[in-house]
Amino acid sequence: MEESVTIDRLEDQLIDHPDASTKQDLSGSSLDETFQKKLNERAEQLSKQSEFQILQVKPELIYNYEDYGSMMKEINDWFCYHDFKVIGLKELPRRYKNRLQDQDEFEYVKQCVSIITSESLDSLTYYILGAFEGLDSENEQIDRIRSNSRDVLSFGLFEMIITFLKQVFPKINQTDEDDYFKGLTIFYFLINFAIYNKDSKYYVQIRETLKETGIIDDIIKIIEKWKIKPDSHSRVRYLILILWKLILIELGDSHMIKQCKEFLNSHHNIEKSTTKKTSPLDYFSFRQDVIDKYPLFYGSFENQLSKNAYDFKQFSKVLDGDLSSDDNSICSDNDFTEDYNYFMAMNDQNSLSKYLSTPRPNKSHTVHSQLPAATIHLSTPVPSPPTTPSEFMAGGEKIRKSYQVNQSMPLIYPNLNGDLPMAIKEAEGILKNSIYDSYTNKRLWDERKKFMAQERGFMNEYKDQEKGEFDYDEELLKKYPNKSIEIRSLIRVEGIYKNNLDRLNNLASVLLDTIKLTKFEKLEFIENQLNGDLKFDHIDGSSISSINKVLIQQLEMLKIREITQMASSSIIILLLKWFKLNHVLKYYYFSSILFDQHICTTIMEVLNKSFNNESFVTDKEEFNQILYQNRLMNPTIRLKNLEFFNNCLNKTVKVTKYQLINTVKLSDFLIKENNESKLKITKFNYNFAFILSNLLNILNKVLIKNYTQRILTLNELKPTELFKMVLNNYDNKFISQPIYKILKKLIPYQGRKWKSMNMDLISLIYLNCDLQMRDNWLSGKDLENDFSNSFDQEISLRGLVQFYNLRLYGDKMVNLGYEIKEMFNLEDEFDYL
Repeated sequence: MEESVTIDRLEDQLIDHPDASTKQDLSGSSLDETFQKKLNERAEQLSKQSEFQILQVKPELIYNYEDYGSMMKEINDWFCYHDFKVIGLKELPRRYKNRLQDQDEFEYVKQCVSIITSESLDSLTYYILGAFEGLDSENEQIDRIRSNSRDVLSFGLFEMIITFLKQVFPKINQTDEDDYFKGLTIFYFLINFAIYNKDSKYYVQIRETLKETGIIDDIIKIIEKWKIKPDSHSRVRYLILILWKLILIELGDSHMIKQCKEFLNSHHNIEKSTTKKTSPLDYFSFRQDVIDKYPLFYGSFENQLSKNAYDFKQFSKVLDGDLSSDDNSICSDNDFTEDYNYFMAMNDQNSLSKYLSTPRPNKSHTVHSQLPAATIHLSTPVPSPPTTPSEFMAGGEKIRKSYQVNQSMPLIYPNLNGDLPMAIKEAEGILKNSIYDSYTNKRLWDERKKFMAQERGFMNEYKDQEKGEFDYDEELLKKYPNKSIEIRSLIRVEGIYKNNLDRLNNLASVLLDTIKLTKFEKLEFIENQLNGDLKFDHIDGSSISSINKVLIQQLEMLKIREITQMASSSIIILLLKWFKLNHVLKYYYFSSILFDQHICTTIMEVLNKSFNNESFVTDKEEFNQILYQNRLMNPTIRLKNLEFFNNCLNKTVKVTKYQLINTVKLSDFLIKENNESKLKITKFNYNFAFILSNLLNILNKVLIKNYTQRILTLNELKPTELFKMVLNNYDNKFISQPIYKILKKLIPYQGRKWKSMNMDLISLIYLNCDLQMRDNWLSGKDLENDFSNSFDQEISLRGLVQFYNLRLYGDKMVNLGYEIKEMFNLEDEFDYL
């Protein structure tokens, strides 16, 4: 019917009521030709409408996050074209043969390992690169690299090359640049061998050697020195790549993190919750609300709620005892109030600890304090007042009024049964059974207890160095001999944090500086120039060749920056995860450093440039391509003639066409699967997908839950529209999941209009994020209180972290300007009295 109406309109436009353009067409052609032309135009419009409908389907990005790529990719990413001249790639086979002559190759290599000199480094470099002369394929060279790595590891090369590098690091500027880079290259190849051969007997040996030598600390020290005084001799880019791989070996990848989490849950007797969780603080607040709401039943309160209630002593380790008066009863009124005021530091206006994880009962909510006092109690029966004319508008429509009830007001209605409502008792039982007290919470509250004791002068916690529940050392290996890998990872995290506490700030600064280097060239111009699509009559062939050479160098620089961003972002997210596993306050300290380095602004600038770049738009008429002209959908830059394996094997690849920007129509991603039309994106920039996932996870980690200042800082950058654009265009759990978590923290601070217009997004958060029994992220938050206490809360967090670092790592904190000074000895004072 709709098609026939459209044809009737075309006939009417041609015959009965022709417009000016139709008259002009009719003057130059027949009626049939003009009619056919109109039909073709209408068909083209319909095809564009169908393409637009395709845009409404969310494409699935076929991407699986992995901590590192294939061995071939990682080796290719190590080199740039200039490095081949530094190591003399073309001359390596000839020099190796001249030195080898008639000697046995294994004996010669073993001799080179025993004494590290410029000549032996040259030969070992060729051997570790796979002794590639005469090989035919990349896979064959990879196999040779693996076998040669096993040989030199059995000769003890790993220990020798670490000794060489530790000698070179203090005097990099005086060391031959070629020897230094060859040493780094050998070291990089060996640690890559360990990563890809975890079942090999050398893997555990390499981990132990790295721990004993502490070369990771030396590399961080070099990066710090480069931050203070940059120079080209240090080759910081290569040190960052090595640091990334060392963290993956010494600490572990995502799989090892998961194993360590399972071990810690078992070690600290944390049962995995199968239902929605609630925190001990939320349960504490609920009980306080019940006490405030039903004061008449409080005398028999211990008989009303469930027996064997949650033991808050286990959770908070209160200084003056448990909440309950005995093991089988709920606390009395005085005990409960006294503990709340004392432990939560509500009675001390100068206490920093009162802002750390404070429960929020109804009576403390700002809205309730602003509600007018009721003239009569809600339980008093009062007839409804008569309707007055003032309640109606001029047109007769009734004026709508909003009534808010103070939920903290006591309910004094008598109850015939003499007990609490069944719904309240059921709610209490449900919440009690869903309490989840993680080892992270236990660590935080254990340190908070010590902080409060020090703050109030009860005892000097700085002198308390006794082993606690959350200290992991070699003794655990005796208790859990089958968990040695996980325990050694936790021990190594402690060592890295302890040795580099005073360097983490400079390390974070260098890593963020490399992430900031997001420079975009005119890729459309470069592509057209390299493909010969641009014609210049006044430029000869030699000049065009020189221009192309410069453009290829620019592309290689873009590729190098992208690889460095991959390494830097991965280092940051791995350190955040491992610090949190070892102790939550280590994670808080490193996240505070990142926050002070304006990481929120840095990440949002990178994402905005990556997804909103006008230079990527080729043809604005083809609207289904414009959305895909961004850094994620553009192909990964590959310069095959500059790649390592092609240069080793003397393979010259004749590039007929460079592809730097995505020109595939969105409709081309449409496939049929189970009789359904789906959009699946399989061609994209893998490197940037890795970077994007890392940056989003870093942003989520820095935004500590319930710490408002950081959330408000990100909210000022208005990231929601960019996040919505990414969610609407790309369906991938490694990208969308951290965005959901970030938005869940941001949404409480959005306006009502924003929430009403984005209910579909809110629904997605409900479906994809873990929810708690008393979640109030969408409504119910005390926003005014959050705003007013945000700075104080951040300062309190910094105070607790500073106390933790001073208590355990005072020698390193001295380098940062912090020192413990005792004005007098309390024990001497008491003895004198």
